[in-house]
Amino acid sequence: MLPTTQAPKRPYDRIIEDLNSSKGSKKRRASQYTRTPLEALRHEGRWIPRALGPFVPVHAVVGLGAAQENGHNGDALYAHLTPKERQEYLKLYDPLLSIISGVKRDMAQYREDPESFARVLDMMTGASNQGRTDDIGTIKERVLCWISFVPGFPPILADTVKIQRGLKSVHCARMLCPVNLLPEFDVDQAAFMAKYEEGRMDLTADDFPAFLWDATHLDPDNLEAGLLRSQVMLKAARAIYTGPDSAKSPLPGYDGGKRPPLIIVYRAKLPVQKFTPEMVAYVAVLVRFSLSSQNTWSGREGTFCYEAFFKNIVDLFKNQDREWCKETLQWYQLWIFNRPNAPTFAPICDLLPKAPQEGSSRALLLGQLAQEGDGEPEV
Repeated sequence: MLPTTQAPKRPYDRIIEDLNSSKGSKKRRASQYTRTPLEALRHEGRWIPRALGPFVPVHAVVGLGAAQENGHNGDALYAHLTPKERQEYLKLYDPLLSIISGVKRDMAQYREDPESFARVLDMMTGASNQGRTDDIGTIKERVLCWISFVPGFPPILADTVKIQRGLKSVHCARMLCPVNLLPEFDVDQAAFMAKYEEGRMDLTADDFPAFLWDATHLDPDNLEAGLLRSQVMLKAARAIYTGPDSAKSPLPGYDGGKRPPLIIVYRAKLPVQKFTPEMVAYVAVLVRFSLSSQNTWSGREGTFCYEAFFKNIVDLFKNQDREWCKETLQWYQLWIFNRPNAPTFAPICDLLPKAPQEGSSRALLLGQLAQEGDGEPEV
């Protein structure tokens, strides 16, 4: 009698089995050829912040989207969400599932096992947070080597601890200074920093910091000039997506290194090589946090909201017909993928930013665009 052979386990069955064993919490480095289905899910989860930003609530987006797909509105679980939040989360659902393809593949099984579904989404949330943490580490230990120093002050050391950065360092302070307030900062740096430290000045997500601009092209009457094309932004983008070594290279693209960069590791998630507005905004968020004195990641630093800042940057690209949008994204395409004539892409979804605060650098920028006929964003 011939021995019977067992049918191979479905990926879903292997995932649940590993979640219920010690393998569910054990993390090991594995290649794409040796990853278990659970490890493949973790791998996909780490790409979430790098593609969609660090503020994607995985549980709510997938749960709400799956409920609607199944003919329910999700009111029982998501009644606390505002209509605006529901709209944003539903727009993120398809882009998120395109990244976490393992969840999409097994969605029918998860609908029958909500407890395991919740555990998988918890694990994906942890993987997403770990991807962001790794990228912050990459930027934090290098960013002080990329900024311009303020003349007349001792240079800041590359390994300066976080609590000594931000408004406690004149060099970091100038990078974080709202671009429209740079003249005031340069007249008396100490007085400017004291005003902030004493609570006489609040910074918000509408106060676009100076590090976003290429200083050689900064024009107060044309704030689009040089915007998002500073060397610190470029080096940070390359350090994250093409590896820290590439940030030192004068040549575009990936020039080798001990480990393959993210754009190679995650090439299956980039069927078309593109650098998106969300990626630009992600880099801006991590650079600002790395220059600040805040020691632990949080979505807020005093009156400054990082999620609102992320949305404000993405919103700059809402009109893809503007030459600035095309030229800026093509500039990143060139340096990241070495593709000078690559097509550019609109934001993945409308993140519905708030109206700008009067007198802020964002308000000045949007006012200039409105005068040029581009119009202000719908908020």
